[in-house]
Amino acid sequence: MRRMIESGALGGDRFLQLGLRGYWPGPETLDWMAAQGLRSYEMTDLVARGLEECLTEAFGIVTDECDGAFLSVDIDVCDPGQAPGTGTPEPGAHRPAAAGLRAAHRVRAAGGGDDVVELSPP
Repeated sequence: MRRMIESGALGGDRFLQLGLRGYWPGPETLDWMAAQGLRSYEMTDLVARGLEECLTEAFGIVTDECDGAFLSVDIDVCDPGQAPGTGTPEPGAHRPAAAGLRAAHRVRAAGGGDDVVELSPP
């Protein structure tokens, strides 16, 4: 994400992160993200407002003036009890089947694509 933005391939306003929780990212990274126009929803937002409301808002943001969207699911967004291959074993996430699959279906229905990254099999 950072390399794509810094290379000029995409603007930071075209990225949106859902499900941030725990101690990361730190203040320096959050400041860089804000300067680039990146937007994010912390896990507390998803719980308080509901996943469907946040997804609807997020899709409105990323598809504005855009022909499609791509969902990249970092395995770190998953609760380690559901995805033990995460490199960020921070509890308190939505269950992957319930949240991630709903988001992936919405992207695919809109003609976009998706992937899963950062899985650590060991």
